[in-house]
Amino acid sequence: MIKDFIRELLAAAISRQTSDIYILPQATGYQIRLRQLGAVTQWRQITQMLGTQVITYFKFQANMAVSENRRPQVGG
Repeated sequence: MIKDFIRELLAAAISRQTSDIYILPQATGYQIRLRQLGAVTQWRQITQMLGTQVITYFKFQANMAVSENRRPQVGG
């Protein structure tokens, strides 16, 4: 399921020529926003569980510390 969602997110970002993907925490989950031509638009609202899985997936793929949640990291 998580890989299907990631594929859908990346396909949407590519088709819209998105420069940035934002995964923003909200009170009841996460909001995913895409930056297109300087404007940021909402793409989807997702659950807390799915948001955590998405963030963990991207951290793992970037060889980042999956358990680090307090400090910014740079992937490799």
